Amino acid sequence: MLVNVWTALVTGYSEKERSMDSIEELEMLRNNGLAEEEISRLRRLRRDYKTRTRQRTLAELRRLEFARWLVTSGRLTEQIA
Repeated sequence: MLVNVWTALVTGYSEKERSMDSIEELEMLRNNGLAEEEISRLRRLRRDYKTRTRQRTLAELRRLEFARWLVTSGRLTEQIA
């Protein structure tokens, strides 16, 4: 059961299903033996993961924009020098 809870929290379920702030999900974690401190750490981990993912996505977008600029400006071509 705990594996199902963790999977629901980490995978691509809907925002409501992923929300750890809902009373039902917090109760489910407590009922599966997680202490308040563990739940707090899990919430922090999820928040930090989201932040890092968002930052990584922004960095990837900037790299793609730079690559697009290199191609459109003619500085990067398929031609071997």
